[in-house]
Amino acid sequence: MRKMSHRDVRQVRLLTWNAKVGDPLKLVANPPLANSEWMLESIVQDFAGLGYDADELTNLFRSPAYPVLNQLLDYLGPGEIRRRIDFLLTTSRVAGTRGVLTETQLG
Repeated sequence: MRKMSHRDVRQVRLLTWNAKVGDPLKLVANPPLANSEWMLESIVQDFAGLGYDADELTNLFRSPAYPVLNQLLDYLGPGEIRRRIDFLLTTSRVAGTRGVLTETQLG
């Protein structure tokens, strides 16, 4: 077995990692208020490109899986979020995709 050198990095299994206060590996949502317009536009373009419609996009802002989007919803309000989503979907050139796998494609 080779000895560890000062350049080697130990592997950390994330499921066993006990996060401590100030831990740089702990995920923390930061307020998006500095550039909320750019963030909103980027998210709408990314998810619309995956085939999300206006209702699905709006629901992302209510999902507990997206805390920064929750902050945007609180900051702008649900009506303004929906208005901006509708505007971005009608004015931007987003290529959406949708697909259905058949049994022959699944193998």
